[in-house]
Amino acid sequence: MSVKETEIYAVICEFLSTATSAPPGLVLDRDTPLLEGGALDSLGILQLTARLEEVFGLQVADEDFIPENFETIGTLSRYLSGRLTVAA
Repeated sequence: MSVKETEIYAVICEFLSTATSAPPGLVLDRDTPLLEGGALDSLGILQLTARLEEVFGLQVADEDFIPENFETIGTLSRYLSGRLTVAA
């Protein structure tokens, strides 16, 4: 995992640990499902994305809001890390 991916992973986990929609006792690791597991609802995805955009100074394009990018904590971390690499 790259440094940026590790930082992104940490921000996602921090957000999920305080998200009101996350089920109690949710185990947070790279394979934690974001939508199917109930960690986030659609509003939570938007709130998380806004937080990540704010922290990392990037913009998630509308066409990038696809299930594959938001499947798990790991897939979202990898996607955003790739976006940061391209933007650099």
